[in-house]
Amino acid sequence: MNELLQQLREARLRATANEMSKVKGHIEEALELLDDALTQRPGPKPSARAIRGYLDEARVAATKADSRSAVSALDEAILALEQGPGTG
Repeated sequence: MNELLQQLREARLRATANEMSKVKGHIEEALELLDDALTQRPGPKPSARAIRGYLDEARVAATKADSRSAVSALDEAILALEQGPGTG
């Protein structure tokens, strides 16, 4: 889970710097880590579908060079992972 959050935080940092090609790379890595991270997480788990949706939004925003939307979607994904189910 830590590696997944690290990828998302790095993607967010790159989005605020308008480095969209790097954002997309971190999002791809996060998507690869998502299922394993949630499987290994103890207790209630956030919705993988919701998180994947936020990451898809961020990826589309990065493709369109829309840093504000990318940051917003990444914030939602990070919040959902940190807070767990029913709170994001």
